[in-house]
Amino acid sequence: MAAFVPAGLLPCRTTRAAGCSPCPRRAHAPRAAATPPPCPPPVRSTRRQLLSVAAATIAAAAVSGDGLLVTPPPAAASGDGSTLVESLGEARAARNGLEALELLAYGSDGDAVAVADMSDLRGRLRAAPLNRIRPACFALLRDATAPGGVAATGPARAEIDRAYKRLIGSVERLDNTSLRAGRGQIRGGGGGTDVQAAYKDAVEGYGQFMAIVDPTGRQ
Repeated sequence: MAAFVPAGLLPCRTTRAAGCSPCPRRAHAPRAAATPPPCPPPVRSTRRQLLSVAAATIAAAAVSGDGLLVTPPPAAASGDGSTLVESLGEARAARNGLEALELLAYGSDGDAVAVADMSDLRGRLRAAPLNRIRPACFALLRDATAPGGVAATGPARAEIDRAYKRLIGSVERLDNTSLRAGRGQIRGGGGGTDVQAAYKDAVEGYGQFMAIVDPTGRQ
């Protein structure tokens, strides 16, 4: 009769089974399998860590094939989201707007002015492209006076500051003078010569400023 072997036990078939004493007759249990190590806890990244990784990825993707860092075009300083190229285009378009005012400023005979002309002149100052002259030129001023700009320091910085103030001041003076002339509020005459002088100053101020920030463009 075969010897009774409890379930789960195996008889030794060699004189020295692996992992047990040299007992050829004694039943023994097989060696238990190694318990796998517990799984590590899930890694939870904070929002700051995710943003840091994203920034590093974007910076790595912004490198061109020759190893040079590719930077996006700078935004304008006007605060309205326009790019510097768009601001330059708006500033150039203002030249056409100023030229269109010449007939209104010099259209009257002598010192007399037409109320309709003065109203039309002020309306054009508030419409495109002249309503963009201040933010566009301010963006160009900020770029020119930034480190590495064409007028970052020295006499060039002082010159461009004066040119910008003259440009903006002359446009505001033209607006105010045309309003007063249209209302008959200028003493000593109809106000035509005052409007013409203000217009001439605005054109010259524009040319002075654009000659610095856009020397290759049409002044």
